[in-house]
Amino acid sequence: MGWTVSLSGIHELNSAVRSISCSSCAAVRDAVRAQPLCFSSFIDHSNLQVGRIVAARKLRRVGSQTGKDFVSRILRARSDNAEVSDYETDGAFTTRPTQVQDGLVDNSGESSLPRAVAIQKLGLNLRSERGDVPVLRDCSLNVPEGQLWMLLGPNGCGKSTLLKAMAGLLKPNAGKMFVIGPRSFVFQNPDHQVVMPTAEADVAFGLGRFDLPIDEVRERVHKSLKAVGMDQYAQRPVQTLSGGQKQRIAIAGALAESSRLLLLDELTTYLDRDDQIGVLEAVRSVVGVPQKVTALWVTHRLEELEYADGAAYMENGRVILSGSVAEVEAYIKLKQDELFNRKDSVR
Repeated sequence: MGWTVSLSGIHELNSAVRSISCSSCAAVRDAVRAQPLCFSSFIDHSNLQVGRIVAARKLRRVGSQTGKDFVSRILRARSDNAEVSDYETDGAFTTRPTQVQDGLVDNSGESSLPRAVAIQKLGLNLRSERGDVPVLRDCSLNVPEGQLWMLLGPNGCGKSTLLKAMAGLLKPNAGKMFVIGPRSFVFQNPDHQVVMPTAEADVAFGLGRFDLPIDEVRERVHKSLKAVGMDQYAQRPVQTLSGGQKQRIAIAGALAESSRLLLLDELTTYLDRDDQIGVLEAVRSVVGVPQKVTALWVTHRLEELEYADGAAYMENGRVILSGSVAEVEAYIKLKQDELFNRKDSVR
């Protein structure tokens, strides 16, 4: 077995990166520890920095290298990244605002479970050439712990922006928010997040931010891959896997790091029907109160609602309806009928 596909090799790589102490390479070191930005693991930064993003992207470009050459290139990166400045983003993400307490009870009538997400009147502006553009407006949402909720709405309504705010990638300018942690953001294109040569190597590489013994790394990798039905593909080259299988590897990486909240941004956009079902079933199997895992899934596909415990519908930057799947599905179908009738009357 080659160095690049062994867990001990990945463990050696992670140890080498953790050993970097040169101050000029702080951005590289932090990028590896915070590598979920590109590698789909959980994000728990209190202050995400532009320099770290740039460094993470540089590391990703060397991700196709193999073996000890990969290690040496990372170690040499201290000079390559010396020019990277850690410019602060325009604010920090607070996981526990004083206005929203941990363990609140959802009083919506749908569940008495503690909340994994509690958002009240959130506002968020994005800057453009025309000035600040409001993307989220008085946006409120509660998601009970241990449930799979789906977030729907027309293009541009703010669904992905809301997920990014919850992940800490964007800073709201108004409102209150509690988001349970640790949490993971999984992107819609699997080719943008699975970077190592095999499934087990990719999950193990995600554990590099922790100083874990190799036996614990092996155990976490095996358990997480088994949870998403990918244990039989542990040593399969990732380039031979389908898009859905890569998405399941990304989810396994989040589970290996003990993430309690999965933020899933249109995971099935590029997948065929079989892969779509495989990913849905994988997420459904790992979410639950006993597992202490919650998921919020952005989707455009109504048929995916059958896998959900609850749902929310967004328009114009705010959640206008949340609750049972039946309620949200009925509302969406009513709007679709109204749109169809309006078009028919124009003819």
